[in-house]
Amino acid sequence: MRFTNTNTVQFLTYDVTTDTEGFPLRQERLLGSVPAAIEWKAATDKWANNTVLVDASAIVRLRMPPFEVTTKTIMVLGSERFNILSVENVRSRDRWLVLVVKEVPH
Repeated sequence: MRFTNTNTVQFLTYDVTTDTEGFPLRQERLLGSVPAAIEWKAATDKWANNTVLVDASAIVRLRMPPFEVTTKTIMVLGSERFNILSVENVRSRDRWLVLVVKEVPH
């Protein structure tokens, strides 16, 4: 497993509004930034035997942020963007989240 040190990741969401002519506009809105530990995909049994992780690029662990993180939220690390495939509230205690993310190609 390859862990990175704690990185600050940003979370974005898309707001859909309409312009003056009635056409939809999709605008990004920053939800916030939080520190997170990232485990990049590796050829281990943990990754090989889990069907949820087939398309995943990494597993991200973070403290519960003050905003809602869903599968419609976009995660940004540096210049890379990630789609969130799943969100798990660890033991339903509202303290930690585990995210399974997939890198978005440029």
